[in-house]
Amino acid sequence: MVLRNRRINTNSDVIQLHVSFSLTDVRLMMKEYASHFADWAREAQHTESDVCYWLEHSPAAFNNYPVKWCGQLSRWAFAVAVRNRLILPCATQQNAYFLAECLFAKRGRPRKQES
Repeated sequence: MVLRNRRINTNSDVIQLHVSFSLTDVRLMMKEYASHFADWAREAQHTESDVCYWLEHSPAAFNNYPVKWCGQLSRWAFAVAVRNRLILPCATQQNAYFLAECLFAKRGRPRKQES
């Protein structure tokens, strides 16, 4: 998320903040979604409405924005996730999706195995 116009004058009656979201933000939101549902999310089918509902109501996503924008932002994030293969469409059912394995990958060096 990129915030522009960061300087806020305490004497002003009105301030403006411009917010930008990118693929990086969507990836973080989808990783949060995957970790929220843990192992169940790996095998389960998800619908667009399930994912969008979570994006609209999760503090990790768009819950802090007015209702007017939540729905539009969640649909945009879902579309970005599908386009970038973070969410994969099911081959046999319409409106069914699976989460990509990259959402469950843990970053960093693996722990040393004790002998």
